[in-house]
Amino acid sequence: MTSFSRLFSWPLRAQFCAGGFGIFKCRMIFFLALFLAANLFPSARAAETNNDLSRWRMIDVPRDATNGLGRWIWSAQTTDKQFCQLWRAFEIPPGAKVSRALLKMTVDNGYRFFLDGRELGQGTEWRALTQYDITLLLTPGTHTLAVIAFNDFLQAGLILGLRVELADGRVIEVKSDESWRIVPNDESGSEFKKQAAANWPTAKILGARDSSPMWWTDRPLDFVTVAQFKPVEIPLWHQGWFHVALASFCGLALLVSLWLMAQLIVQNKEHQLLNLERSRIARDIHDDVGTRLTKLVLQGEVAQSTQPANSQVRRQLDTICEGLRGVLGAMDEVLWAVNPRHDTLENFIAYLCDYAQTFLQNTKIQCRLEVEADPPPLNFDLPLRRSLLLVVKEALNNAAKYSDASQLTLRIYRNGQKLVVVVEDNGKGFDMSQARPDRNGLTNLFQRMTEAGGECQITTRPGAGCRVEFSLPLSGRPVRHWFFNRPPPSEPNAHSMEHQAAAPENRESSRN
Repeated sequence: MTSFSRLFSWPLRAQFCAGGFGIFKCRMIFFLALFLAANLFPSARAAETNNDLSRWRMIDVPRDATNGLGRWIWSAQTTDKQFCQLWRAFEIPPGAKVSRALLKMTVDNGYRFFLDGRELGQGTEWRALTQYDITLLLTPGTHTLAVIAFNDFLQAGLILGLRVELADGRVIEVKSDESWRIVPNDESGSEFKKQAAANWPTAKILGARDSSPMWWTDRPLDFVTVAQFKPVEIPLWHQGWFHVALASFCGLALLVSLWLMAQLIVQNKEHQLLNLERSRIARDIHDDVGTRLTKLVLQGEVAQSTQPANSQVRRQLDTICEGLRGVLGAMDEVLWAVNPRHDTLENFIAYLCDYAQTFLQNTKIQCRLEVEADPPPLNFDLPLRRSLLLVVKEALNNAAKYSDASQLTLRIYRNGQKLVVVVEDNGKGFDMSQARPDRNGLTNLFQRMTEAGGECQITTRPGAGCRVEFSLPLSGRPVRHWFFNRPPPSEPNAHSMEHQAAAPENRESSRN
Protein backbone atom coordinates (compact mmCIF):
# COMPACT_ATOMS: atom_id res chain seq x y z
CA MET A 1 0.00 0.00 0.00
CA THR A 2 2.91 2.29 0.66
CA SER A 3 4.05 1.83 -2.89
CA PHE A 4 0.61 2.72 -4.28
CA SER A 5 0.72 5.86 -2.05
CA ARG A 6 4.08 6.84 -3.39
CA LEU A 7 2.96 6.31 -6.98
CA PHE A 8 -0.15 8.39 -6.76
CA SER A 9 0.50 10.78 -3.82
CA TRP A 10 2.14 13.69 -5.63
CA PRO A 11 -0.10 13.82 -8.70
CA LEU A 12 -3.22 13.48 -6.62
CA ARG A 13 -1.96 16.01 -4.12
CA ALA A 14 -1.24 18.43 -6.90
CA GLN A 15 -4.69 17.91 -8.38
CA PHE A 16 -6.91 17.58 -5.38
CA CYS A 17 -5.10 19.88 -3.05
CA ALA A 18 -5.69 22.62 -5.54
CA GLY A 19 -9.42 21.96 -5.12
CA GLY A 20 -9.31 22.08 -1.41
CA PHE A 21 -9.08 18.34 -0.66
CA GLY A 22 -6.83 17.10 2.00
CA ILE A 23 -4.37 14.27 1.86
CA PHE A 24 -6.62 12.01 3.91
CA LYS A 25 -9.55 12.46 1.54
CA CYS A 26 -7.35 11.68 -1.46
CA ARG A 27 -6.26 8.44 0.03
CA MET A 28 -9.88 7.47 0.78
CA ILE A 29 -10.85 8.02 -2.83
CA PHE A 30 -7.89 5.89 -3.99
CA PHE A 31 -8.89 2.95 -1.75
CA LEU A 32 -12.48 3.17 -2.97
CA ALA A 33 -11.30 2.89 -6.58
CA LEU A 34 -9.28 -0.24 -5.75
CA PHE A 35 -12.31 -1.85 -4.10
CA LEU A 36 -14.54 -1.22 -7.10
CA ALA A 37 -11.95 -2.62 -9.46
CA ALA A 38 -11.59 -5.82 -7.40
CA ASN A 39 -15.36 -6.43 -7.54
CA LEU A 40 -15.87 -5.46 -11.17
CA PHE A 41 -13.14 -7.76 -12.64
CA PRO A 42 -14.74 -11.08 -11.45
CA SER A 43 -18.12 -9.95 -12.75
CA ALA A 44 -16.57 -9.25 -16.10
CA ARG A 45 -14.80 -12.67 -16.09
CA ALA A 46 -18.10 -14.41 -15.24
CA ALA A 47 -19.87 -12.55 -18.01
CA GLU A 48 -17.12 -13.53 -20.39
CA THR A 49 -17.47 -17.16 -19.29
CA ASN A 50 -21.20 -17.07 -19.83
CA ASN A 51 -20.63 -15.61 -23.26
CA ASP A 52 -18.21 -18.52 -24.04
CA LEU A 53 -20.79 -21.11 -22.98
CA SER A 54 -23.43 -19.41 -25.07
CA ARG A 55 -21.06 -19.44 -28.03
CA TRP A 56 -20.24 -23.16 -27.33
CA ARG A 57 -23.95 -24.03 -27.57
CA MET A 58 -24.67 -24.97 -31.21
CA ILE A 59 -27.33 -22.83 -32.77
CA ASP A 60 -28.76 -25.91 -34.59
CA VAL A 61 -29.69 -27.78 -31.40
CA PRO A 62 -33.37 -28.62 -31.99
CA ARG A 63 -35.94 -27.52 -29.46
CA ASP A 64 -37.26 -31.07 -29.15
CA ALA A 65 -33.82 -32.59 -28.62
CA THR A 66 -34.79 -33.91 -25.20
CA ASN A 67 -38.12 -35.36 -26.30
CA GLY A 68 -38.32 -39.09 -25.62
CA LEU A 69 -35.51 -39.13 -23.08
CA GLY A 70 -35.85 -40.92 -19.80
CA ARG A 71 -34.41 -39.83 -16.48
CA TRP A 72 -30.89 -39.73 -15.19
CA ILE A 73 -29.98 -43.16 -13.81
CA TRP A 74 -26.92 -44.72 -12.18
CA SER A 75 -25.98 -47.45 -9.76
CA ALA A 76 -26.96 -47.24 -6.10
CA GLN A 77 -23.52 -46.00 -5.09
CA THR A 78 -21.57 -43.24 -6.81
CA THR A 79 -17.81 -42.94 -6.39
CA ASP A 80 -14.94 -41.24 -8.12
CA LYS A 81 -13.12 -43.18 -10.87
CA GLN A 82 -16.12 -45.51 -11.11
CA PHE A 83 -17.10 -47.88 -13.93
CA CYS A 84 -20.76 -48.72 -14.29
CA GLN A 85 -22.19 -51.28 -16.75
CA LEU A 86 -25.85 -50.67 -17.60
CA TRP A 87 -27.93 -53.22 -19.53
CA ARG A 88 -31.39 -53.32 -21.07
CA ALA A 89 -33.15 -55.72 -23.46
CA PHE A 90 -36.14 -54.99 -25.68
CA GLU A 91 -38.21 -56.88 -28.24
CA ILE A 92 -39.17 -56.22 -31.87
CA PRO A 93 -42.42 -58.11 -32.62
CA PRO A 94 -42.21 -61.03 -35.07
CA GLY A 95 -42.92 -60.04 -38.64
CA ALA A 96 -42.59 -56.34 -37.88
CA LYS A 97 -40.57 -54.05 -40.13
CA VAL A 98 -38.70 -51.10 -38.65
CA SER A 99 -39.16 -47.91 -40.62
CA ARG A 100 -37.17 -45.64 -38.27
CA ALA A 101 -35.20 -46.07 -35.06
CA LEU A 102 -33.38 -43.20 -33.35
CA LEU A 103 -31.49 -43.42 -30.06
CA LYS A 104 -30.32 -40.34 -28.08
CA MET A 105 -28.04 -40.53 -25.08
CA THR A 106 -25.27 -39.01 -23.02
CA VAL A 107 -23.32 -39.98 -19.89
CA ASP A 108 -21.53 -37.99 -17.23
CA ASN A 109 -18.57 -38.36 -17.81
CA GLY A 110 -17.86 -40.88 -20.63
CA TYR A 111 -19.29 -44.03 -22.16
CA ARG A 112 -19.08 -46.83 -24.71
CA PHE A 113 -22.36 -47.85 -26.33
CA PHE A 114 -23.16 -51.37 -27.62
CA LEU A 115 -26.11 -52.80 -29.56
CA ASP A 116 -26.28 -56.61 -29.65
CA GLY A 117 -22.58 -56.78 -28.80
CA ARG A 118 -21.55 -54.36 -31.57
CA GLU A 119 -19.92 -51.14 -30.39
CA LEU A 120 -21.62 -48.21 -32.07
CA GLY A 121 -20.09 -45.19 -30.37
CA GLN A 122 -18.19 -43.49 -27.58
CA GLY A 123 -18.57 -40.18 -25.86
CA THR A 124 -16.71 -38.05 -23.32
CA GLU A 125 -18.76 -34.83 -23.25
CA TRP A 126 -21.79 -35.07 -21.00
CA ARG A 127 -23.05 -31.67 -22.13
CA ALA A 128 -23.56 -33.03 -25.68
CA LEU A 129 -26.50 -35.25 -26.66
CA THR A 130 -25.66 -37.82 -29.35
CA GLN A 131 -28.25 -39.29 -31.69
CA TYR A 132 -27.68 -42.70 -33.33
CA ASP A 133 -29.71 -43.94 -36.31
CA ILE A 134 -29.99 -47.74 -35.85
CA THR A 135 -32.90 -48.33 -38.24
CA LEU A 136 -31.09 -50.89 -40.39
CA LEU A 137 -29.75 -52.80 -37.38
CA LEU A 138 -33.09 -53.76 -35.85
CA THR A 139 -34.84 -56.93 -36.99
CA PRO A 140 -37.64 -58.94 -35.35
CA GLY A 141 -36.44 -60.56 -32.15
CA THR A 142 -34.69 -59.66 -28.90
CA HIS A 143 -32.07 -56.93 -28.88
CA THR A 144 -29.68 -55.73 -26.17
CA LEU A 145 -28.57 -52.22 -25.22
CA ALA A 146 -25.38 -52.05 -23.13
CA VAL A 147 -23.49 -48.99 -21.89
CA ILE A 148 -20.14 -49.08 -20.15
CA ALA A 149 -20.01 -45.72 -18.35
CA PHE A 150 -17.20 -44.03 -16.45
CA ASN A 151 -17.43 -41.40 -13.76
CA ASP A 152 -14.35 -39.27 -13.17
CA PHE A 153 -15.47 -37.46 -9.99
CA LEU A 154 -18.52 -36.06 -8.19
CA GLN A 155 -21.94 -36.87 -9.68
CA ALA A 156 -22.55 -39.41 -12.46
CA GLY A 157 -25.52 -40.40 -14.57
CA LEU A 158 -26.90 -41.82 -17.83
CA ILE A 159 -29.83 -40.44 -19.77
CA LEU A 160 -31.15 -42.23 -22.86
CA GLY A 161 -34.15 -42.51 -25.12
CA LEU A 162 -34.89 -44.89 -27.99
CA ARG A 163 -37.87 -44.50 -30.31
CA VAL A 164 -38.62 -47.30 -32.78
CA GLU A 165 -41.28 -46.65 -35.40
CA LEU A 166 -42.69 -49.71 -37.13
CA ALA A 167 -44.08 -49.81 -40.64
CA ASP A 168 -47.59 -50.63 -39.34
CA GLY A 169 -47.68 -47.45 -37.23
CA ARG A 170 -46.76 -48.95 -33.88
CA VAL A 171 -44.10 -47.27 -31.76
CA ILE A 172 -41.71 -48.86 -29.28
CA GLU A 173 -39.97 -46.61 -26.74
CA VAL A 174 -37.07 -47.53 -24.48
CA LYS A 175 -36.05 -44.94 -21.91
CA SER A 176 -33.51 -44.76 -19.11
CA ASP A 177 -35.50 -45.77 -16.01
CA GLU A 178 -35.50 -48.30 -13.20
CA SER A 179 -36.01 -51.18 -15.69
CA TRP A 180 -32.32 -51.02 -16.57
CA ARG A 181 -29.95 -53.46 -14.87
CA ILE A 182 -26.52 -52.83 -13.35
CA VAL A 183 -24.01 -55.51 -14.40
CA PRO A 184 -21.29 -56.33 -11.85
CA ASN A 185 -17.88 -55.18 -13.01
CA ASP A 186 -16.38 -58.64 -12.60
CA GLU A 187 -18.69 -60.03 -15.29
CA SER A 188 -17.78 -59.70 -18.98
CA GLY A 189 -19.72 -60.28 -22.16
CA SER A 190 -22.94 -58.80 -20.87
CA GLU A 191 -23.37 -56.86 -24.11
CA PHE A 192 -24.00 -60.17 -25.92
CA LYS A 193 -26.55 -61.60 -23.46
CA LYS A 194 -30.26 -61.58 -24.29
CA GLN A 195 -31.48 -62.10 -20.73
CA ALA A 196 -30.49 -60.45 -17.45
CA ALA A 197 -28.99 -62.50 -14.66
CA ALA A 198 -30.80 -62.80 -11.37
CA ASN A 199 -27.97 -61.10 -9.44
CA TRP A 200 -28.04 -57.93 -11.55
CA PRO A 201 -29.62 -55.11 -9.51
CA THR A 202 -31.88 -52.52 -11.03
CA ALA A 203 -30.69 -49.02 -11.82
CA LYS A 204 -31.39 -46.08 -9.51
CA ILE A 205 -33.23 -42.99 -10.74
CA LEU A 206 -31.27 -39.97 -9.58
CA GLY A 207 -33.22 -37.43 -7.55
CA ALA A 208 -32.60 -33.75 -7.01
CA ARG A 209 -29.94 -34.25 -4.37
CA ASP A 210 -28.12 -36.84 -6.56
CA SER A 211 -28.13 -34.64 -9.62
CA SER A 212 -25.45 -32.20 -10.55
CA PRO A 213 -26.42 -28.52 -10.61
CA MET A 214 -24.35 -28.22 -13.77
CA TRP A 215 -26.53 -30.69 -15.77
CA TRP A 216 -28.57 -29.10 -18.48
CA THR A 217 -32.29 -29.00 -17.86
CA ASP A 218 -33.91 -27.51 -20.94
CA ARG A 219 -31.57 -28.43 -23.78
CA PRO A 220 -28.08 -29.85 -24.21
CA LEU A 221 -25.25 -27.56 -25.14
CA ASP A 222 -24.60 -29.56 -28.29
CA PHE A 223 -26.45 -32.09 -30.41
CA VAL A 224 -24.40 -34.62 -32.39
CA THR A 225 -25.98 -36.70 -35.14
CA VAL A 226 -24.20 -39.90 -36.13
CA ALA A 227 -24.63 -41.23 -39.66
CA GLN A 228 -26.93 -44.19 -40.13
CA PHE A 229 -25.39 -47.54 -39.25
CA LYS A 230 -25.48 -50.39 -41.73
CA PRO A 231 -25.45 -54.09 -40.94
CA VAL A 232 -22.01 -55.61 -40.91
CA GLU A 233 -21.44 -57.48 -44.16
CA ILE A 234 -19.38 -60.48 -43.19
CA PRO A 235 -17.32 -61.89 -46.09
CA LEU A 236 -17.88 -65.47 -47.07
CA TRP A 237 -14.58 -66.62 -45.59
CA HIS A 238 -15.43 -64.98 -42.23
CA GLN A 239 -18.85 -66.57 -41.80
CA GLY A 240 -19.36 -69.29 -39.25
CA TRP A 241 -20.76 -71.91 -41.63
CA PHE A 242 -17.75 -71.42 -43.90
CA HIS A 243 -15.39 -72.00 -40.97
CA VAL A 244 -17.32 -75.15 -40.03
CA ALA A 245 -17.28 -76.38 -43.62
CA LEU A 246 -13.58 -75.60 -43.97
CA ALA A 247 -12.77 -77.34 -40.69
CA SER A 248 -14.85 -80.34 -41.77
CA PHE A 249 -13.13 -80.45 -45.12
CA CYS A 250 -9.70 -80.22 -43.50
CA GLY A 251 -10.63 -82.92 -41.02
CA LEU A 252 -11.91 -85.12 -43.82
CA ALA A 253 -8.78 -84.48 -45.86
CA LEU A 254 -6.67 -85.36 -42.83
CA LEU A 255 -8.59 -88.60 -42.31
CA VAL A 256 -8.28 -89.49 -45.99
CA SER A 257 -4.56 -88.70 -45.89
CA LEU A 258 -4.11 -90.88 -42.82
CA TRP A 259 -6.10 -93.65 -44.48
CA LEU A 260 -4.05 -93.40 -47.68
CA MET A 261 -0.85 -93.36 -45.67
CA ALA A 262 -1.98 -96.46 -43.79
CA GLN A 263 -2.84 -98.14 -47.07
CA LEU A 264 0.54 -97.13 -48.46
CA ILE A 265 2.32 -98.50 -45.41
CA VAL A 266 0.45 -101.80 -45.66
CA GLN A 267 0.99 -102.01 -49.42
CA ASN A 268 4.69 -101.29 -49.16
CA LYS A 269 4.98 -103.79 -46.34
CA GLU A 270 3.29 -106.39 -48.51
CA HIS A 271 5.58 -105.52 -51.41
CA GLN A 272 8.57 -105.79 -49.15
CA LEU A 273 7.50 -109.23 -48.01
CA LEU A 274 6.76 -110.17 -51.62
CA ASN A 275 10.26 -109.11 -52.66
CA LEU A 276 11.73 -111.24 -49.90
CA GLU A 277 9.64 -114.20 -51.07
CA ARG A 278 10.65 -113.66 -54.69
CA SER A 279 14.30 -113.58 -53.67
CA ARG A 280 13.84 -116.75 -51.64
CA ILE A 281 12.11 -118.55 -54.53
CA ALA A 282 14.84 -117.51 -56.98
CA ARG A 283 17.54 -118.64 -54.57
CA ASP A 284 15.85 -121.99 -53.86
CA ILE A 285 15.28 -122.70 -57.54
CA HIS A 286 18.89 -121.91 -58.35
CA ASP A 287 20.36 -123.87 -55.46
CA ASP A 288 18.04 -126.88 -55.65
CA VAL A 289 16.53 -127.33 -59.11
CA GLY A 290 19.53 -125.87 -60.92
CA THR A 291 21.93 -128.14 -59.07
CA ARG A 292 19.79 -131.21 -59.81
CA LEU A 293 19.55 -130.39 -63.52
CA THR A 294 23.27 -129.74 -63.77
CA LYS A 295 23.90 -133.10 -62.08
CA LEU A 296 21.61 -134.83 -64.60
CA VAL A 297 23.46 -133.20 -67.49
CA LEU A 298 26.82 -134.37 -66.12
CA GLN A 299 25.50 -137.90 -65.56
CA GLY A 300 24.11 -138.00 -69.07
CA GLU A 301 27.41 -136.88 -70.52
CA VAL A 302 29.25 -139.57 -68.51
CA ALA A 303 26.81 -142.24 -69.70
CA GLN A 304 27.12 -140.93 -73.24
CA SER A 305 30.89 -141.30 -73.15
CA THR A 306 30.60 -144.98 -72.28
CA GLN A 307 28.58 -145.77 -75.42
CA PRO A 308 29.89 -146.37 -78.93
CA ALA A 309 30.05 -143.34 -81.18
CA ASN A 310 27.28 -144.36 -83.55
CA SER A 311 25.06 -146.28 -81.19
CA GLN A 312 21.38 -145.51 -80.77
CA VAL A 313 21.77 -145.13 -77.01
CA ARG A 314 24.46 -142.46 -77.44
CA ARG A 315 22.22 -140.45 -79.71
CA GLN A 316 19.35 -140.66 -77.25
CA LEU A 317 21.57 -139.60 -74.40
CA ASP A 318 22.80 -136.65 -76.47
CA THR A 319 19.21 -135.57 -77.08
CA ILE A 320 18.45 -135.84 -73.38
CA CYS A 321 21.50 -133.73 -72.47
CA GLU A 322 20.57 -131.04 -75.00
CA GLY A 323 17.04 -130.94 -73.61
CA LEU A 324 18.37 -130.56 -70.10
CA ARG A 325 20.61 -127.71 -71.20
CA GLY A 326 17.57 -126.04 -72.76
CA VAL A 327 15.70 -126.43 -69.49
CA LEU A 328 18.62 -124.83 -67.67
CA GLY A 329 18.52 -121.89 -70.07
CA ALA A 330 14.76 -121.45 -69.65
CA MET A 331 15.12 -121.70 -65.88
CA ASP A 332 17.78 -118.98 -66.04
CA GLU A 333 15.25 -116.62 -67.64
CA VAL A 334 12.67 -117.48 -65.00
CA LEU A 335 15.17 -116.73 -62.24
CA TRP A 336 16.07 -113.42 -63.85
CA ALA A 337 12.39 -112.44 -64.06
CA VAL A 338 11.55 -113.51 -60.49
CA ASN A 339 14.52 -111.88 -58.78
CA PRO A 340 13.42 -108.38 -57.53
CA ARG A 341 16.96 -107.04 -57.90
CA HIS A 342 16.40 -107.01 -61.66
CA ASP A 343 13.34 -104.71 -61.57
CA THR A 344 15.30 -101.77 -62.97
CA LEU A 345 15.66 -100.26 -66.42
CA GLU A 346 19.43 -100.49 -66.34
CA ASN A 347 19.37 -104.23 -65.52
CA PHE A 348 16.81 -104.89 -68.25
CA ILE A 349 18.94 -103.14 -70.88
CA ALA A 350 22.01 -105.10 -69.82
CA TYR A 351 20.13 -108.39 -69.92
CA LEU A 352 18.59 -107.65 -73.34
CA CYS A 353 21.96 -106.78 -74.86
CA ASP A 354 23.56 -109.91 -73.41
CA TYR A 355 20.70 -112.04 -74.69
CA ALA A 356 20.94 -110.64 -78.25
CA GLN A 357 24.69 -111.23 -78.39
CA THR A 358 24.39 -114.76 -77.01
CA PHE A 359 21.49 -115.60 -79.32
CA LEU A 360 23.28 -114.43 -82.49
CA GLN A 361 26.77 -115.65 -81.70
CA ASN A 362 26.25 -119.00 -83.47
CA THR A 363 24.77 -117.38 -86.58
CA LYS A 364 26.30 -115.49 -89.47
CA ILE A 365 24.62 -112.28 -88.29
CA GLN A 366 26.84 -109.72 -86.63
CA CYS A 367 25.16 -108.04 -83.64
CA ARG A 368 25.63 -104.29 -83.18
CA LEU A 369 24.47 -102.54 -80.02
CA GLU A 370 23.50 -98.86 -79.72
CA VAL A 371 22.47 -98.21 -76.12
CA GLU A 372 22.04 -95.07 -74.03
CA ALA A 373 25.21 -94.52 -72.04
CA ASP A 374 23.82 -93.85 -68.57
CA PRO A 375 20.22 -94.98 -68.22
CA PRO A 376 18.39 -93.44 -65.25
CA PRO A 377 17.70 -95.62 -62.20
CA LEU A 378 14.02 -96.08 -62.99
CA ASN A 379 11.84 -98.95 -61.90
CA PHE A 380 10.83 -101.36 -64.66
CA ASP A 381 8.17 -103.73 -63.40
CA LEU A 382 7.92 -107.39 -64.25
CA PRO A 383 4.86 -107.24 -66.57
CA LEU A 384 6.54 -104.59 -68.75
CA ARG A 385 9.86 -106.43 -68.76
CA ARG A 386 8.16 -109.67 -69.67
CA SER A 387 6.12 -108.21 -72.57
CA LEU A 388 9.05 -106.28 -74.03
CA LEU A 389 11.47 -109.18 -73.65
CA LEU A 390 9.14 -111.59 -75.44
CA VAL A 391 8.54 -109.30 -78.43
CA VAL A 392 12.28 -108.55 -78.78
CA LYS A 393 13.05 -112.28 -78.65
CA GLU A 394 10.42 -112.86 -81.35
CA ALA A 395 11.94 -110.14 -83.54
CA LEU A 396 15.45 -111.60 -83.10
CA ASN A 397 14.17 -115.07 -83.88
CA ASN A 398 12.43 -113.85 -87.06
CA ALA A 399 15.57 -112.04 -88.17
CA ALA A 400 17.72 -115.13 -87.60
CA LYS A 401 15.31 -117.39 -89.50
CA TYR A 402 14.02 -115.34 -92.40
CA SER A 403 16.08 -112.18 -92.97
CA ASP A 404 19.25 -113.69 -94.46
CA ALA A 405 21.02 -110.61 -93.04
CA SER A 406 24.68 -110.12 -92.27
CA GLN A 407 24.21 -107.44 -89.61
CA LEU A 408 21.58 -106.67 -86.99
CA THR A 409 21.42 -103.49 -84.93
CA LEU A 410 19.78 -103.35 -81.53
CA ARG A 411 19.02 -99.77 -80.39
CA ILE A 412 17.72 -98.97 -76.92
CA TYR A 413 17.03 -95.38 -75.92
CA ARG A 414 14.50 -93.15 -74.18
CA ASN A 415 12.20 -90.78 -76.05
CA GLY A 416 10.58 -88.57 -73.44
CA GLN A 417 8.64 -90.83 -71.08
CA LYS A 418 8.88 -93.83 -73.40
CA LEU A 419 11.45 -96.59 -73.80
CA VAL A 420 12.15 -97.38 -77.45
CA VAL A 421 13.76 -100.65 -78.62
CA VAL A 422 14.61 -101.00 -82.31
CA VAL A 423 15.62 -104.28 -84.01
CA GLU A 424 16.93 -103.49 -87.51
CA ASP A 425 18.65 -105.80 -90.00
CA ASN A 426 20.08 -105.42 -93.50
CA GLY A 427 18.44 -108.56 -94.83
CA LYS A 428 16.17 -109.18 -97.77
CA GLY A 429 13.06 -107.76 -96.17
CA PHE A 430 9.55 -108.69 -97.17
CA ASP A 431 6.23 -107.32 -98.34
CA MET A 432 3.93 -106.65 -95.37
CA SER A 433 0.83 -107.15 -97.52
CA GLN A 434 1.91 -110.67 -98.43
CA ALA A 435 3.25 -111.69 -95.01
CA ARG A 436 1.64 -114.57 -93.14
CA PRO A 437 1.22 -113.47 -89.51
CA ASP A 438 0.39 -117.00 -88.38
CA ARG A 439 3.89 -118.17 -89.37
CA ASN A 440 6.26 -115.40 -88.31
CA GLY A 441 4.41 -114.22 -85.22
CA LEU A 442 3.68 -110.65 -86.38
CA THR A 443 0.25 -110.82 -84.78
CA ASN A 444 1.80 -111.65 -81.42
CA LEU A 445 4.10 -108.61 -81.65
CA PHE A 446 1.24 -106.14 -82.08
CA GLN A 447 -1.01 -107.90 -79.56
CA ARG A 448 1.57 -108.04 -76.76
CA MET A 449 2.55 -104.38 -77.15
CA THR A 450 -1.08 -103.29 -77.19
CA GLU A 451 -1.77 -105.22 -73.99
CA ALA A 452 1.25 -103.60 -72.32
CA GLY A 453 0.14 -100.11 -73.39
CA GLY A 454 2.87 -99.71 -76.01
CA GLU A 455 3.19 -99.57 -79.78
CA CYS A 456 4.81 -101.67 -82.47
CA GLN A 457 5.86 -100.38 -85.90
CA ILE A 458 7.35 -102.47 -88.69
CA THR A 459 9.08 -100.82 -91.66
CA THR A 460 10.23 -103.09 -94.46
CA ARG A 461 10.19 -103.70 -98.18
CA PRO A 462 11.75 -106.37 -100.37
CA GLY A 463 15.52 -105.95 -100.64
CA ALA A 464 15.73 -103.13 -98.09
CA GLY A 465 15.89 -104.98 -94.78
CA CYS A 466 13.45 -104.80 -91.91
CA ARG A 467 13.07 -102.39 -89.02
CA VAL A 468 10.90 -103.28 -85.99
CA GLU A 469 10.36 -100.56 -83.39
CA PHE A 470 8.81 -101.12 -79.96
CA SER A 471 7.86 -98.21 -77.70
CA LEU A 472 6.60 -98.63 -74.15
CA PRO A 473 5.70 -95.93 -71.59
CA LEU A 474 7.90 -95.80 -68.49
CA SER A 475 6.33 -95.50 -65.08
CA GLY A 476 8.97 -92.94 -64.09
CA ARG A 477 9.11 -94.14 -60.50
CA PRO A 478 12.52 -94.07 -58.84
CA VAL A 479 14.07 -97.32 -57.84
CA ARG A 480 14.25 -96.42 -54.15
CA HIS A 481 10.94 -95.74 -52.50
CA TRP A 482 10.65 -92.68 -50.27
CA PHE A 483 9.13 -94.50 -47.30
CA PHE A 484 10.89 -97.82 -46.97
CA ASN A 485 13.92 -96.98 -49.10
CA ARG A 486 13.39 -100.28 -50.89
CA PRO A 487 12.57 -101.07 -54.53
CA PRO A 488 8.86 -101.28 -55.24
CA PRO A 489 7.91 -104.89 -55.89
CA SER A 490 6.17 -106.52 -58.81
CA GLU A 491 4.10 -109.62 -58.43
CA PRO A 492 5.40 -112.59 -60.38
CA ASN A 493 3.18 -113.88 -63.11
CA ALA A 494 2.81 -117.63 -63.24
CA HIS A 495 1.85 -117.57 -66.90
CA SER A 496 4.98 -115.61 -67.78
CA MET A 497 7.14 -118.12 -65.91
CA GLU A 498 5.58 -121.02 -67.74
CA HIS A 499 5.89 -119.25 -71.08
CA GLN A 500 9.53 -118.37 -70.50
CA ALA A 501 10.28 -121.89 -69.26
CA ALA A 502 8.85 -123.22 -72.50
CA ALA A 503 11.04 -120.97 -74.65
CA PRO A 504 13.23 -122.90 -77.11
CA GLU A 505 16.38 -120.82 -76.69
CA ASN A 506 19.36 -122.45 -75.00
CA ARG A 507 21.45 -120.61 -72.45
CA GLU A 508 24.83 -121.76 -71.23
CA SER A 509 25.27 -119.57 -68.18
CA SER A 510 23.10 -118.95 -65.18
CA ARG A 511 22.30 -115.38 -63.91
CA ASN A 512 20.92 -114.65 -60.43
